[in-house]
Amino acid sequence: MRVLMPVPDRDFDVTEVAVPWRLLTEAGHEVVLATERAGTRPACDPRRSTVPSGRSATAY
Repeated sequence: MRVLMPVPDRDFDVTEVAVPWRLLTEAGHEVVLATERAGTRPACDPRRSTVPSGRSATAY
């Protein structure tokens, strides 16, 4: 099943997208992200993408 997941263009909490995306994809669903404007790459809130050490969460 294809699932449409709307996300804002910017400043969203990445965990609000990552957790449902993981659960849905693990269950065999195809997740399609939709932004407010077509062709826009979503950008998370930079304050939510770092861990207390100050390093980017993607560095782990």
